[in-house]
Amino acid sequence: MRYIFYCPNCDFTGSDEQNKANNPPKCPQCGKILNYTGVSQDDWRSKTKEEKTLLKDKWKQSHLELQKDINNRRINHMLTSGYNFEGYKIVSYNGIVSGEVVLGTGFLSESSASLSDFFGTVSEEFSTKMVKAKEMATSKMLDSSTLKGGNAIIGVDFDYTTFKNNMIAVSANGTSVTIEKVLWQTSCKDTLG
Repeated sequence: MRYIFYCPNCDFTGSDEQNKANNPPKCPQCGKILNYTGVSQDDWRSKTKEEKTLLKDKWKQSHLELQKDINNRRINHMLTSGYNFEGYKIVSYNGIVSGEVVLGTGFLSESSASLSDFFGTVSEEFSTKMVKAKEMATSKMLDSSTLKGGNAIIGVDFDYTTFKNNMIAVSANGTSVTIEKVLWQTSCKDTLG
């Protein structure tokens, strides 16, 4: 059975097989990933123009609310190389997440590094590239955790690799979790001694 997919970016609607819900097609107009609506193609065809407009407005609004929720969770995501957060409890484990980035060092970085090596000084160019790669890998890991419904990542670690032609690879890994703040409660017995 075919179902309707919707693009909140350009208002495009199209139909595809239901099995595409987990791997949605891209919008032919703007290239963004289409949202699965759950409305069958037959049901869509039976609707009036006004009903279709109302549905599209509803889908766009729910997409905006979802995007706002995702952005808030991403901004407030907590990270630790440990396995817990003081004052919080883990309520669900959402799976392993990672983010990988491969960067070329570039001709100028290599020249600068050669001079640094010759004089025995610090190579700021390579340091800057490593920091940039680490930030990009962390950002990808955060996106993955957010999409899994997490609001924190535990056990964060970074792996660095170099390839031929002076390519630097950074992989950020951890476990996506959902955490809640612990509300400390004391009983009358505890306070009275």
